Amino acid sequence: MSRSGHRSGNTKLRALAAGYGGATAAVLAAILARSLLEPWVGDQAPYILVFGAAAVAVWLGGAGPAVCAAVVGYTLINYLYIEPKAMLGIAHASDAVNLVLFVLACTLIIALGQAVRRARDRARISEAEARERAAQLELADAKKSEFLAVLSHELRNPLAPLRAGVEILKLKSAGAPTPSILEMMERQVVHLTRLIDDLLDLSRIDRGKLELRKEYIALDAVVRNASETALPALEARRHELTVRSEAEPLYVHGDALRLSQVLSNLLNDAAKFTPAGGRIEVALRAENGHAVVSVADSGIGLAPEHLESVFEMFAQVKPGAAGGGLGLGLTLARSIVRRHGGELQAKSGGVGRGAEFVVRLPLTSKPAAEASPAPAPAVASAGPPRGVLIVDDNADAAHALGELLRLQGHRVEVAIDGEAALRAARASVPDIAFIDLNMPGMDGIELARRLRSAAGGRGVRLVALTGMATPADVARTRDAGFDAHLTKPADPAAVARMILERDAAIIP
Repeated sequence: MSRSGHRSGNTKLRALAAGYGGATAAVLAAILARSLLEPWVGDQAPYILVFGAAAVAVWLGGAGPAVCAAVVGYTLINYLYIEPKAMLGIAHASDAVNLVLFVLACTLIIALGQAVRRARDRARISEAEARERAAQLELADAKKSEFLAVLSHELRNPLAPLRAGVEILKLKSAGAPTPSILEMMERQVVHLTRLIDDLLDLSRIDRGKLELRKEYIALDAVVRNASETALPALEARRHELTVRSEAEPLYVHGDALRLSQVLSNLLNDAAKFTPAGGRIEVALRAENGHAVVSVADSGIGLAPEHLESVFEMFAQVKPGAAGGGLGLGLTLARSIVRRHGGELQAKSGGVGRGAEFVVRLPLTSKPAAEASPAPAPAVASAGPPRGVLIVDDNADAAHALGELLRLQGHRVEVAIDGEAALRAARASVPDIAFIDLNMPGMDGIELARRLRSAAGGRGVRLVALTGMATPADVARTRDAGFDAHLTKPADPAAVARMILERDAAIIP
């Protein structure tokens, strides 16, 4: 017999012993109670407590123990209270009638008790199954979030050489009109990068790990930044963008980068779902203690039943759109707005009548010292040449970035593993090193520590260039001695600033 079969047999024996043991205890308790009541009731109703023992036995062990309790109880009661004192106590016709009535009553009690017992067992099984299903759903949800995070990371790696390659082609064609094919490639790489960022943000929100860096900000600056971000999509379809705002700036307490992401998502969706040459209007106003930003378009509109479902994850309720997507933009936008204590709603007059998305955020008073908004990223000039070390086991990504930086006039060494990087650093100490984290053998964290401890390593600027972009990853690189953290595929302008601006630090 297998171990599992042996354990199952032992379990059944224990259950059987418990059932019949409980039935015996119930009968003995009933007989004892009946004897204690004898001074008051005499020989009247001798079987009444046996019925209770049978009911307890059927609840504890089922029909078998209950029948046992009834038989033993009947026998003992007859022996103790019925004349003549015989085991069955059938001396007269009345005794036979009493026996029949006793059997019928016990049968009814046992049948009802067994039905209740089965209902109880079914309820327990259903509850256990519900708990198991809930645990399975929770596990599946955790695996989904983990999968999205891993997928986002893995998709970044092939994008890195593609983005660098497009930039190389643009530099090599400097002075000539940029070919439309290069512009198309750049738009598509940026679009794919945005989709991957959405996947990663979705994973962070799903796990409650999306961090907000809140400050007092002017919404008009956020709108300007979002409009600049969405400008390529608007210009590609020849849309007319109008921005209307209050005479005085509206202030909110929030994360400027995330709120800009919300509005750029709304503008990109408006551009996507509006026929070429359409109109898109952004309006800012104060209303009942809230700052309100609306993005209205003259596009394909929404049916009334879709005004809420568009915010569901992976929702695709707008057939005939100019571009595809994962259906994550609005889900992320509403989640971010709600994290700010606000709300995002959709409005539409119906299909073909345009749509409007309205963001409401708690309005705050103007801060005592207004912080100037961060300038929009700009492509840095070539600047003085520097020694650059690129370390990445993805050879395509490493060599593409190396070629791009050489075209900008820098001295570049490329290594595809940690040992080769250490040899290159010993031969010529670089000014800056871009290091991937996930590498076979010596990973980027260990390499950073060893570079720091090498001769001249204290003066090397270390930048993590990786597809890993969670707050935990950023903290890990900071603890390992990195000066900055860039996420693949890195913006070429960000890479250039890392080289030229010694104190720059870009954190995702």
